[in-house]
Amino acid sequence: MWALTIFVAFLVLYPLSMLFWGSIAGVPPGAPATPSLDGWVEAYSDGATYRAFGNTLVLSVIRTALSVSLAIFFAWVITRTDVPFKRLVELMLIAPFAAPTLLMTISWAMLASPKAGLLNQIWKDIFHVEQGPFNVYSYGGIVWVGVIQFVSLKVLLLVPAFRAMDATLEESSTMSGANRLKTFFHVTMPLMMPAILGVTILSFIRYMESFELELFLGQPANIYVFTTQIYTLLHDFPAHYPPAMALSVSLLALTFALALIQTRMLGGRRFTTVSGKSFRTQPSRLGPFRWVVFGVCVAFFLVSFALPFGALLLNSLSPATGVYSPDKWTLANYQQVFATSKMVNMLKNTFILGLGSATAGMLLASVVAYVIVRTDFAGKKLLDMLSWVPWTVPGIVLSIAMLWAYISLPGPIQLYGTIGILIVAVVTTTLPLAVRLMTGTQVQIARELEESSRVHGANWFQTFFHIMLGLIKRGFMAGWVIVCVDAIRNLGVVVLLFSAASMPISVMIFVLFSEGQTRVVSAMAVMLLMFIISLLALQMRLSEDRQAATH
Repeated sequence: MWALTIFVAFLVLYPLSMLFWGSIAGVPPGAPATPSLDGWVEAYSDGATYRAFGNTLVLSVIRTALSVSLAIFFAWVITRTDVPFKRLVELMLIAPFAAPTLLMTISWAMLASPKAGLLNQIWKDIFHVEQGPFNVYSYGGIVWVGVIQFVSLKVLLLVPAFRAMDATLEESSTMSGANRLKTFFHVTMPLMMPAILGVTILSFIRYMESFELELFLGQPANIYVFTTQIYTLLHDFPAHYPPAMALSVSLLALTFALALIQTRMLGGRRFTTVSGKSFRTQPSRLGPFRWVVFGVCVAFFLVSFALPFGALLLNSLSPATGVYSPDKWTLANYQQVFATSKMVNMLKNTFILGLGSATAGMLLASVVAYVIVRTDFAGKKLLDMLSWVPWTVPGIVLSIAMLWAYISLPGPIQLYGTIGILIVAVVTTTLPLAVRLMTGTQVQIARELEESSRVHGANWFQTFFHIMLGLIKRGFMAGWVIVCVDAIRNLGVVVLLFSAASMPISVMIFVLFSEGQTRVVSAMAVMLLMFIISLLALQMRLSEDRQAATH
């Protein structure tokens, strides 16, 4: 167990320590170091750094406020109202979570680019004007796409808290003379404060470290945030490693500080809403407004998921950009995906990355969770804390840390430039989520099942692989699907680590879109999105089977 703790510490802390070292090394990765603070001086003597920080702060605050407000409203609608077709509404509101940020960003670039955007073309045809009103390459475009893309995750996080609150608390407010609006703001909202505050801090952290969205929509408009400023420094010729590393350390410190603030703000406060007494979750009646609310939910689904997916599908069937006539639809763009050995190799790399990351990541998470939940190991709190550290590390920062750590790793095994370093990066960044999932699964297993195996002569490894993994297989497979999806859609974690031989589909989409091959990108995006939806549907089925088995 100490060996496991040391391994996790190496996996998590070694790249981060090399990140700090790289910020003062003054040289590119792998070169002889000459320690100095020149990188920090260069980074913070450049006005672009402060502009990027200001953009990051303003965009994060605005998007957090808007997305959390929408998520609170939608979570309340799903759990506390009599909105029609509630199950359908819930599915519509969480559907955008299945769509990778990269693909949705590309689709909105196709929809709302100022010259060739489909929405602008429709606007010009209807109103007979030369210029459409939409421009996704702007602050407004970044806010719009950032808000609608991340609302679904926040709804998923808030719904359980809203469902657990006793409806009699709200009814007591109503009986005391408060109207529905006053009850919502003075009773419901304060009682939901732990969940709301947690989601708000998490949202702010995620917007601070957001990369794909700002790269695609911000750079064409000369709008830079911390993450894209780091990426630009590394892709200049020659690359400016010292200031990029300094900015990476700064961003890591900011996200880690926000996580500590969240812990401190909630520490010691009581928000008990469910006790030993029975409680009810009777929904509030919206009257004639229930159909208005239903319409709002449908509109959100259409704008956040159906419209972008439709744009990708339409463009993937078009023979030329801007030609959307049904009688000219073609499958040539899909055929081009498989036309060259380069494309086939990319698909093979993606398959290996997804399969390897999901399998290795879930096996590691299962063992870590076992030690944390089911043993009296003295270092299990340390192991638990180590497994949480990657949660505060932005993807682009982890990518830089991995680059610096593994480019000159001593020993016979060289990871840099191989698919192995991509697997290590994905396993590291998904470790917190995987461990939390397996912790919740293993805590339900009675200890006597293991003891019976040991009494009959099985050692620990036999007991774990034949008994524990057999009992937690549904939770294991659900986590496997989640890690696999993250591996094949995550650009920020792998964007600095791939080579020509190890390029996965997320990087290929980025490269082809940068080259203007939007129709092939659309075909790849549609295929990837359908595959992800299939995996998530499998995960939902496994979760339902697990719940039925438990009952």
